[in-house]
Amino acid sequence: MALYELIHPHLDPPISYVRQQEPFDLLIIEGALPTATGVYWAGGEDLLYLAQRLIRLARAIILAGSCAVFGGVHRLGREEATGLLSAGEEDKGWLESQGVSSLAKIIALPGCPVHPAWIIQSGVALALGVELLCDEKHRPLAYYGMTVHEGCTRCEAFEWKIEADRFGSAQGCLFYHQGCRGP
Repeated sequence: MALYELIHPHLDPPISYVRQQEPFDLLIIEGALPTATGVYWAGGEDLLYLAQRLIRLARAIILAGSCAVFGGVHRLGREEATGLLSAGEEDKGWLESQGVSSLAKIIALPGCPVHPAWIIQSGVALALGVELLCDEKHRPLAYYGMTVHEGCTRCEAFEWKIEADRFGSAQGCLFYHQGCRGP
């Protein structure tokens, strides 16, 4: 038994798909992707090479969390890491730079942490063939279609700049002086 099988026995099935060039239904990626080869290893394989092969074999991909989607804090530091989708105009994202953005159905679930129910619901929807309506960044509108601010019962007070003096008050918006905590 190889050392990597003792340390990471769960990595063996993905590697077998890569070695056999066998397509599979769903790939869930969590975490930023390295931008250089030979930096990180998984299951005896270079992680970047493994990701490139798995992404091309997957029929659907769920990017779980802000790091997988946009690179998170790793993209901003000195680490050689990136997200798989565009984080702005200057960064077109790893998938697009590799030309694989149209090969699979991509569901992006940014958030730190991402809501676990959204991962399960997205996976079940993909398995059942249910079409998830998404925005231009592949985020399901059911989860990301409106902001917390838009759903707030005190939104009108925010628009009129009516500030609450303290937490627990029935009138006003907490945003300006107290700090918004969501609805």
